[in-house]
Amino acid sequence: MIATYQPETDILSASKIDLDLEEIVTDLTANDFAAAMGVYESGTNSDQTLQSISQPGATSMVSDTWWPIYKVYWADQINYADEFVQKYGGAGAPYQDATRVELVKKGIAYQGVWMYAVHKFETAIADCLKGTVADVNSAKLNWDKGMAYYVGSKEEKTTGASTGNLLYNLAQKRCEEFGTCATTTDSSTIAAANKEAIAKATEGMAYFVHTQLSCADPQLDTIFRNIVSQMTVPLVQGMLKYAWKADPAQSGGSCASDTGKAEAAVSSTCAKSWAEGWAFAAAVLPQVHKC
Repeated sequence: MIATYQPETDILSASKIDLDLEEIVTDLTANDFAAAMGVYESGTNSDQTLQSISQPGATSMVSDTWWPIYKVYWADQINYADEFVQKYGGAGAPYQDATRVELVKKGIAYQGVWMYAVHKFETAIADCLKGTVADVNSAKLNWDKGMAYYVGSKEEKTTGASTGNLLYNLAQKRCEEFGTCATTTDSSTIAAANKEAIAKATEGMAYFVHTQLSCADPQLDTIFRNIVSQMTVPLVQGMLKYAWKADPAQSGGSCASDTGKAEAAVSSTCAKSWAEGWAFAAAVLPQVHKC
């Protein structure tokens, strides 16, 4: 199991993508951007690298629901998530270290990994619609991989408290601040977004396991869309939190003493909050723009 989700296939290697991100976070904590980018580009814990899933190319996601929307928003950048990470993580990036740290780690997790998880869920539906036994087996694997990239390997069988690095972990952190944990602000209990995402993923898997259910049923697409909605909740919560913290008008925020200053001149605390706000905004603005 990963968290409270029971996969039907072996997704251990895929779920270990969070171990690459854990190494990156360690490197970024030491402001070692070269090492962090090395892991991003050549990590060895999973069956793919974090960079490879952030570089879908021109065709692999072209039929998806969400990738084309994000691509258009980012001025038709095919590999927009990788471009974001490279902009702030590459050698000589002209930003404060505090800014770069947040934009690199959150760009990886909440743009590249987020979209790849969404892609895997939608690929599973497309596989199942082909109808052969092999295609349905592929559907099971891809659906499970969607959850692997949502939860990661470090959550193990947790029902709440999180030690991971992916979306599941973010939802647990934000539920404490927004009162959306099972017991309101207790992050040792499961976040509503995580509970609903796992419930919907479990419901969706039934379409690939039970032959009496049809993958052409519109309800399966509704389940997919509901999962995406739950995956977006912690991103919106993060954007709201750091929009407040980065607002110079908020006396209790991080930037009250930095009004009117450029990024290079603000305190590192303000730079960190600004960067976190931008990282979360970048992850949700394409959806807002689509509305």
